[in-house]
Amino acid sequence: MRKHQVSLLLLGLLFPIAIQAVSLTDSLRQAIYKSIGDEESEGDARWNLIATLGNEVMDSLLLAEAPEQMNWFMHHQQWEHYYDTWDSKINVYLYTEHLQTALREAQTMLDDASSRDNRYGRAMAYQSLGIIYELLGLFDQSVDVFQCCIARH
Repeated sequence: MRKHQVSLLLLGLLFPIAIQAVSLTDSLRQAIYKSIGDEESEGDARWNLIATLGNEVMDSLLLAEAPEQMNWFMHHQQWEHYYDTWDSKINVYLYTEHLQTALREAQTMLDDASSRDNRYGRAMAYQSLGIIYELLGLFDQSVDVFQCCIARH
């Protein structure tokens, strides 16, 4: 098979997936727009967008969408959604084997949660750090941060 035939075959396979992704995100955005004015419902709709992108393994879309949603959650002080979104970003880096990026994100998340004295955010950051340290073979550090996670949440 020639290169251009392979390219056309792959395009034919990927195009429906791309259309599905656009349709899915458009539907989820409509839910956000419909809930404007009700902060709790809007926050839930925004989180549903992030969670769906994570569940559907739409990593690049999740990473592109996360900063906007995190800013909204921060502005409206919806800290659990804020830290859950951050954790979703970290998970993308874990699953794509970008462990150093995941580690930097988790450390930054811990600093952020500590500066806000947010127990939930600290626990999420410690949990992520424990997983990352384990994957890096740093088992003593992994145990230490898992213990911090349990003690603080």
